[in-house]
Order: sequence, then structure tokens, then C-alpha cells
Amino acid sequence: MEDEVPNWCRINFIDRLEHLCNLRVATSDQETLDKIYDTMAILIYFIKDEKYDEEPFTLYELLLSEYETMDFLKDFMPLLDPLASSSKMDTEKRYFYLPKRSDEELYRRVYEFYKNCVDERTFKIFRSYFKRRERFIHTERLGIGKMDPFSIFLPYFNENHIFKKRSDDFNDVIDLAHECGHAIQALANYRVRTDDNTQYDEIVSLFFELLALDYLRGIDRYSSIASNYNRVLFNEMSIVSEGILLDYLITDYWKFISSKGIEGSTKLTMDAFSDLIRNTSFEKTTLKTHLERGFYFPFIYVFSYIIAVELFMIYKRDRKHAMELLWNIIELETDMSKEEYLNCLLEMGIKPNEHLEDYKKHIILPRK
Repeated sequence: MEDEVPNWCRINFIDRLEHLCNLRVATSDQETLDKIYDTMAILIYFIKDEKYDEEPFTLYELLLSEYETMDFLKDFMPLLDPLASSSKMDTEKRYFYLPKRSDEELYRRVYEFYKNCVDERTFKIFRSYFKRRERFIHTERLGIGKMDPFSIFLPYFNENHIFKKRSDDFNDVIDLAHECGHAIQALANYRVRTDDNTQYDEIVSLFFELLALDYLRGIDRYSSIASNYNRVLFNEMSIVSEGILLDYLITDYWKFISSKGIEGSTKLTMDAFSDLIRNTSFEKTTLKTHLERGFYFPFIYVFSYIIAVELFMIYKRDRKHAMELLWNIIELETDMSKEEYLNCLLEMGIKPNEHLEDYKKHIILPRK
């Protein structure tokens, strides 16, 4: 989500916050109280949308912060290697263009996807949610120039709100299919969208995104664009994986420099740090570009994509089993460590990168 949240998003929640502020609840049930507190915190954060003037980070502070993040994820880095090293796929430049569609046309296409591609249990939740789309799915063509689609779940009200600025292209269909995946997961297990320890809440939504792309490949009007979109997405995930691994190598090398007590290591400038790594595999221009990006890469999104690919390939072989696995993922406890979570996936038979190259072949070939 972009830093600026438009008023047409915020205004939907003012009445909800007023309702909670005036609430009189006589209960000692901890789960109910948690839902109230969580919902109020979400609403206040979202409505206020406060901006803070922060002092610019020094290179040392930036590297220290990023090192701590990368060190936390270091055991997961090998999982990114196959995707990062995979060859890029040929794509077309105008992969996203579609004639303008009304909201109802957009909704109908997403509804048909879920109706045709998921099991009865999943579709029941989706259908119930979708019937109330006028209340819970907020689309707009006005406002700020760009806004990533996002979902907000209010646990006390058991409501999932989707905000999507219409781009009037293929992204509209895929974005809505993705965000509805968040809604399904939140309505089935609300803690996955409210627990601070939740690290993998993109797997389900990305699985539905890949499934929607495959479904649309089978429809003449969308076939070419869906195929190309799929290849573009694969390339983007591969490039981001490369960035994460570079991030890890740079920060790990910086830690090595610091541990050796090199003079002035806490006051490094970009040029000075570039000079220190001159004889390594890093290029000065690469480092500069990397730093200017803010050292942020969506690790969770890439990891979730890797898992979603495997779940999708299981779906192509055995739809019923894949949907059972999907529900096992939805119902996982949210207080696990990242290692425990990965072990649960492995125990289910979902092995990262096992069918990555098969997936590439699948999205290259015409859909049967």
C-alpha cells in the first residue's frame, strides 16, 4: 500500500470506530476482548494515517537494521536460489491491456473463477462474502495517482474490506482474485490477519492468483494476456529473489568488516563502503542502486510465491488433495516460528522448488 491513503478509503471506517468507542461490553471472555482491542488498533492506525518526520538513516544504521533482518532469515536463503537463478521468460510489453470493464463485469469474472475452480467449502465462504460486495469491496477510479490494492480485516465485526483503485486493465481481475483470497483466509481464521507473529499470510492469496491466471488462460478473450502476465510475474519474482540474496551478501560482508574493527566502520559513506568491497563480486553502481531502493525486498511475498507454485502444481494433478492442503494451511496456528511453519508445510508434502521448472513449462505451453 502506498504511504498516502485516500479519504475514500478512510471514510468507510469512521462509523466503525465510533461504534467501538461507544461500546459497552460486559464480558470477561479474552478472545472477545482481544478482538475489540485489535479492531480499535487497526481502525485508529488506518484512519489517522499519521506521518512522522524521521531523521535520515546513516549508512551504518541502514546496514545494521538490514543485517538484523537478513540474519533472521538466513536459514531460508537457500530456498530462494532456484528461483533467483532460473532463466527469465520471454514476455510482451503490453501484457496488461484490456478494454475498460465495469465493476459488475469485473465482479462477474472473479465470481466465475471461484465458482469453477475451488471446492464447496471455500466457495461457500467466498459466495457469502461476495453477496455483500457493495459493503465490503470498495473500488474507485478517482483519488491518488497510484494505490496498491489491500485488504483490512476487522475481527470484532468479522468484516474484511478490500480497497482497489481501478486501473482498467488485466490487473483489476487478478488483484481482486488475490484480495478475495485474503478475505477467505481471514474469515476462516481471523488471527492470520491480526497476529503480529504471522509471517506467511500471502500463500493462500497467491495460490488463488496463480489459479485465476490459469483459469483465464482457458478463456479466449483472456488467454494471451493471462499467459503473458504469468510469465511477467515469474520474472519479477526471480528478480526480487536475486535482490534479496544480494541484500544478504552485502549486509553479511558489512558485518564481517565491522567485526574486524576496521577504522571508521560506524561512519561509512556509500563511496567508502564501495571502496571496501571493490575486490568482491559487488559493483559500485549495483550497491548504490541497491541502497537507494531502501534495502527492502518482500521476502514473505517471494517465499509465499514459491509455496503457491508447489500447491498449484499439486492442484493440477489432484484438485481435491490440493484444496485439502490449502485448508490445512489456512488453519495453521499463527504463533509458530518460521522454522516450525516451514516444517509443517514439508510434513504436508509441500516441498519448495520441487516443481519450479515444471511450472515454467506449464505456463509456457498453451492451456489445454
